[in-house]
Amino acid sequence: MAQISTREFEELPLRAHEFLAGVPLQDAWVVDLPRTRSGITLDEFLRAAKGRRRTESPTARALLAIRLFLGRVFGWDREPAAFARETFATRLTATDLSMSLVPAGIHDGIFRVVYRFENEQLLELMNSTVHGAMLSALFETSTAYRFYLGVYVRKVSRFTSIYMALIDPFRKLAVYPSLLRSVCAAWAMFALEAETSGDYRNGPPEVGSTTGATPRPPLIHAKSSPNPQSPSPQDGEHHPEASPTPHGVKSLAGRTILGFTQLVVFLGAALFVPAWTLNFWQGWLYLSIFAAASALITAYLWKYDRTLLESRVKAGPRAEKEKSQKLIQLLASLAFIGTLVLPSLDCRYRWSHVPSVFVIVGDAVVAFGFLAVFIVYKENTFTSATIEVAPNQRVISTGPYAVVRHPMYAGALVMLFGTPLALGSWWGLVMFIPMTLVVAWRLLDEERYLRKGLPGYTAYCEKIKFRLVPYVW
Repeated sequence: MAQISTREFEELPLRAHEFLAGVPLQDAWVVDLPRTRSGITLDEFLRAAKGRRRTESPTARALLAIRLFLGRVFGWDREPAAFARETFATRLTATDLSMSLVPAGIHDGIFRVVYRFENEQLLELMNSTVHGAMLSALFETSTAYRFYLGVYVRKVSRFTSIYMALIDPFRKLAVYPSLLRSVCAAWAMFALEAETSGDYRNGPPEVGSTTGATPRPPLIHAKSSPNPQSPSPQDGEHHPEASPTPHGVKSLAGRTILGFTQLVVFLGAALFVPAWTLNFWQGWLYLSIFAAASALITAYLWKYDRTLLESRVKAGPRAEKEKSQKLIQLLASLAFIGTLVLPSLDCRYRWSHVPSVFVIVGDAVVAFGFLAVFIVYKENTFTSATIEVAPNQRVISTGPYAVVRHPMYAGALVMLFGTPLALGSWWGLVMFIPMTLVVAWRLLDEERYLRKGLPGYTAYCEKIKFRLVPYVW
């Protein structure tokens, strides 16, 4: 299976190109299926597959569950009142209606059918985030069947572009590949049942037969997306491991998505379990900002610096090699948990009251902290989550590193300072003290390690006097 260009997809003889004129094509994918016999249509395959158990991956199911949960909480998935007049089904011509094998408007899971021809189906979904359409098409070639998937998205509000950008890495790394794998599994079962039952009633079509099926184009070779290399922000150099093998990409993608999912679940538990309520708008807003910022940074690293993403995925006390750093990471984890749990308890027992304006300011401070961390990632491709010296690592002294030695820790502390305010708690600020002490311990221990193992770092420390805060420390 592979993602293909929109140009290649639009060259296919499909009704959807004219039908969805003006609706942007967001993604296009293709997968080849074994050719067990000729004459199989998409409609025949979909009818045979209907009702079968779905085989999406656990990661894709977890992402869908999280998305549906957020949709229920924020009311994203309610079909708008304008659906009846804005549905794509209003574009159907009399010919389309007569050719469609399924009535327009009936539900198919979370979608509604617009039309289904013999070898082309269009489904749509309209809610508060997007007005989308998913097109499936099946073409028979001389050696295989080729299944195409196209996704179109029309904006319904300003939030649509933001929403699509946030879910982009999850769609491409988990959802679409999992969906296409489930198509392959359903096709294999469909072929097996036909073989064991001897059901070849349709048989191969006669030569020159024109039964209304979509014209079948010659075999088109799917274009595999090249692995983007991971340029160094300063001079464009990259490490040999920056362009991993397909197995490595799959492994990195899975670990990245799993780690992000675990992070969101952990944050949700730390915020809402101690509060013992979902009626905690400060928690929802903070969780949304944290998750969105993390997703955007991850998407950037996936596209431009997978070497750094690989190193950031390996984090936590067990990933550290130095005993002192294992202890520091453990203490930092406990302090971070306290930074979330204490405001959550404050929400439950009403210990303090923070005006809404300060909550918004706190969220802005959190976002600014994430921005500072992102700038560091762009500047320094060696920003590992553990204390180590990578092969060919060099001292970075440009950008934020020309101001302080540890700009990422500075950005993290800014984010952590804003967290209690964003969660509506004065008492939560107490946790900023132990967190600052742990961060100071970590960076001092890191400097000791780098002075010994990284050439030029001692000279850099003599040049840049301040560690965290200019003119202070």
